[in-house]
Amino acid sequence: MADTDSLDEPLGPDMWDAASGIAVPEEAWEYWCRKSQNNGKGDAAFNTLAYVPVCTHQPVCQPKCEKPTFMWTKKGQ
Repeated sequence: MADTDSLDEPLGPDMWDAASGIAVPEEAWEYWCRKSQNNGKGDAAFNTLAYVPVCTHQPVCQPKCEKPTFMWTKKGQ
C-alpha cells in the first residue's frame, strides 16, 4: 500500500504563487478599459473582481512564471 501522506505535500509553487507579483501588462485592454470607466473609479466588474496572473505552464514553469495568463476572479479569494 502506498504512503498517502506524501500526496498531501506540495510539489512546488501552485499556479497562483508561480505567477504572483507580475504587473498587469499594457496589452490587457479589457482591464484598462474597465479601470477607466466611471471617471477613473472603474466599472462594476473592475470594482468587484480581481484581475490576477495565473501560470498555465505548471508544473513545468518553476519557480516563477515569465509569461502568465491573466484572469478575472472574485476579490478576496
